[in-house]
Formats: sequence, C-alpha cells, structure tokens
Amino acid sequence: MDEPFASLDYQTTQRLYTLLQKLWLEKNKVKLFTIVLISHSVDEVIQLSSRIIILNKKPTQVFGVCHIDAIYPRTNEFTLSSEFIASKEFTL
Repeated sequence: MDEPFASLDYQTTQRLYTLLQKLWLEKNKVKLFTIVLISHSVDEVIQLSSRIIILNKKPTQVFGVCHIDAIYPRTNEFTLSSEFIASKEFTL
C-alpha cells in the first residue's frame, strides 16, 4: 500500500486504520499475512506497523529498523503511550 491514507480526512483515516487492523488480525489467524505500507507519516506507520524499515536518502539503503511490540488493535490512545513516543523519537 503506497500512501493509502494521504488524502483522507482525519475521521475517515481513523476508521480505515481500525478496519485495516481488524482485517490483518482476522487474516493473520489463518496464516502469516503481511501488509507492506509505504508512508511519510511517522504517526501512521507507528500506529499500524509491527516493524518499520527507515530508508536513507538513497532508497536502496536502510537507515534503521524499529520494532513495535504493542498489541493490536491500536487505538488513538496508543499515540499517547510511552512506547509510541519512544518509537517516534527513534524514527525522527
């Protein structure tokens, strides 16, 4: 998914975050189900991802990898957690 929520309003984006997490949880019970999300929104990738790969200015080079171990589904309250804030500091 390449920037799928970029041009949506806040409420629609939040509903789609919830729907995407629900879909992933349902599909992941049956077999390993991976979603690749490309985004410039740090908040978005932290809220939706379990692993973030940060690319360097040269896209073929990896700058860093951040693992997010918080449980799903992640709600707006997750964005206030210390884990979210620490992940955000790492990715910036």
